[in-house]
Amino acid sequence: LLVNLSNTFGSFDKVFISGERGRKKPGLLEDVVKFIESQGANPSDCVFVDDLLPYVQAAERLGIPSIQFNASQQPAEELKNTLANLGFKSE
Repeated sequence: LLVNLSNTFGSFDKVFISGERGRKKPGLLEDVVKFIESQGANPSDCVFVDDLLPYVQAAERLGIPSIQFNASQQPAEELKNTLANLGFKSE
């Protein structure tokens, strides 16, 4: 989860990495919501990125803009372009 209160994706304000939380999805998404609230952010200030569609869809149901992205199969430029399409401007 990337939290960006300034709408530029060159420097996200906070990054929530699920693999560092020691909890499995989908229950982890509850932690994501708590994290967003603890940052004083809105779901629309964030972007959820995951390679698995079910988790992307679950985050979208929570109101978090989401991207399905697999870094081992897709170029980073594709993620950058998708972020721009969601309204996150490049610096």
